[in-house]
Amino acid sequence: MVDLASYNTFGIHASAEALLTVANEQKLVEYVNALRKTPRPYFVLGGGANVLFVADFAGDILHVTNQDLEVINEDAQQVLVRVGAGYEWDAFVAWSVAKGYWGVELLSGIPGTVGASPVQNIGAYGAEAAEVIVEVEAVEIATGALVRFDVVDLALGYRTSRFKREWKNCYIVHHVCYRLSKQCDSYTKFERLGLENDILSPQEVRSRVLSIRASKLPSTKDIGSAGSFFKNPEVEQSVLEQLRSTYENMPYYATEHRDMYKLSAGWLIEQCGWKGYRVGDAGVYEKQALVLVNYGGATGREIFALSEQIADDVYKKMGVRLEREVEIVPAKY
Repeated sequence: MVDLASYNTFGIHASAEALLTVANEQKLVEYVNALRKTPRPYFVLGGGANVLFVADFAGDILHVTNQDLEVINEDAQQVLVRVGAGYEWDAFVAWSVAKGYWGVELLSGIPGTVGASPVQNIGAYGAEAAEVIVEVEAVEIATGALVRFDVVDLALGYRTSRFKREWKNCYIVHHVCYRLSKQCDSYTKFERLGLENDILSPQEVRSRVLSIRASKLPSTKDIGSAGSFFKNPEVEQSVLEQLRSTYENMPYYATEHRDMYKLSAGWLIEQCGWKGYRVGDAGVYEKQALVLVNYGGATGREIFALSEQIADDVYKKMGVRLEREVEIVPAKY
């Protein structure tokens, strides 16, 4: 049995029967072919930044570690970059920013690896990975074949994709191709950062984003967490109006769907009194109610139980159901 505490950002102690490091797509194909002959439970783990282990895992943990980065095409306006799924996401952002490229600077500081970006459609400050992903390369579990998907095939949405829905456990991502720009196409997306247009650069944006994140979110090096634990819920206009009749200053945002609005999960949780709450070593971060934390000795089940209490309380008081962004492992818990 292998202890997984150092492989998940919550720092949860859970065991797996085996931890297998997969450094390239050929090794991944070999594993998948063996899996087809002798089926057994498996779970693909990247940076461990969006997962909560609530029990030991009776199977293999696949730790994808390929960290190659290659510029595959470039012209005066843009550059196409192919990146291994095991490449640390924020290291990729830092590389892009150092080159002066635009496209991922608002996604600075997000923990995890490149392989999670098309699965989770990671996002922050109004930006999403969907805006820069061009193509995804993966291994098909059923056949062991190497396959490619154009970004439009993935049906990327708010923190979701086909990899999380109908394609769950059907593919394992090993490379992602991104399109980065050499010029800024719009300054409006950076207005909330309070930066002046005449000094705006990818470096300035990254610096401001990292500063804001540090003021609100705990470092996983100091406190175990998985970042945002819940998704921001979408509600119909009638629900929004009912809530605003009581909470006039409630933040909300229009969505691409007519008569649907996105609410701030963190704001809802805070209004229900959970911000800073702690029971044992499981708690809600004192600076951001959307973040659940492990202060050192919490179990996955304790973190999960706390999330259940929070979601139930928000629904009882606000009539809004919260959905977890973090993946629960094992899934049948």
